[in-house]
Amino acid sequence: MYKHLLPIVLGLGLFLGACSTREADVTPPLPGASSLPGTETVPAMTEESLLQAWEAIPKDSKDNLDVPTAYEIARQLSEMGEDKLDLLFARLGNPEISPIEKMLIVISVTQFVRPGMADKLLAMTAPENELTTRAGSTHLYGLIDIPGVEENLKRLSEDPVHQVRMSALFVRQIRGDLSVIPELKTICSAEDARPADREQFILGFPEALAAENLDVFERAVQDPKLSESSQRRALDLLVHLGSNGSVAAIEQGLSANALNESLRTAAQDTITAIQQRLAASVTPAPPAAPAAPADAASPDAPVAVAPPVDVPPVS
Repeated sequence: MYKHLLPIVLGLGLFLGACSTREADVTPPLPGASSLPGTETVPAMTEESLLQAWEAIPKDSKDNLDVPTAYEIARQLSEMGEDKLDLLFARLGNPEISPIEKMLIVISVTQFVRPGMADKLLAMTAPENELTTRAGSTHLYGLIDIPGVEENLKRLSEDPVHQVRMSALFVRQIRGDLSVIPELKTICSAEDARPADREQFILGFPEALAAENLDVFERAVQDPKLSESSQRRALDLLVHLGSNGSVAAIEQGLSANALNESLRTAAQDTITAIQQRLAASVTPAPPAAPAAPADAASPDAPVAVAPPVDVPPVS
């Protein structure tokens, strides 16, 4: 129902502002840890050995997460039966587990969430649970398409805890609920908005509404706190939809921010593409009819009238 990778991307961004680093034993990853799922993977293992493999994954920093191995462990557990993912859900609900590990759990199980998990995930969104547990469970719960989910997500969208509220709003955005866009735009456009929130808003913004919200992407290309992936998404949309104001915004971002060579080239190419598109959309006016010669025939002579010219509207 949803794009395959979008929930993973947004799941990763979900906790960037909430996670704190705890000291942890850093152990060597399993074979295939540096490869993507579907290439080199974790060998087929038992339930017990999979849990041991999970515990061995480094979780000391959000910049050092072994997502491919975690994903493969979750996949194998899911194939044993969806109840086997309870091993990971138990850790997600454990207040003693670090926020970084909970982030990894959310990322790894996203593609394996099923309707039968709805009740346990909803229960973990309750106020008595730890912050990261609540936010992560809200995200996963929102990926389930059964009656009642929308109503609960709307309730969670009014939660007093910022991370839970934003998790609910963003997962509704993933689900295609366009009614959340104005609220998200207001939150993410504020001066004190978290970069993590802005990231998710840009990456998950529906293309159907992009043309009427160019200011969102014009601000993105000027924001040095946004990741390269977010800025590239903004540039990709502005190529096709941007105006002269968009060109000015990109030029300002180029002059104010230290961009890497690849992103700088992409920004310059976007400016050129916008200018060429705008120039091509302007249709020249038809030539004026020639003036009648001085020695024209008598006033009673018939006058030649040029046929009507259909002029396409100027875009």
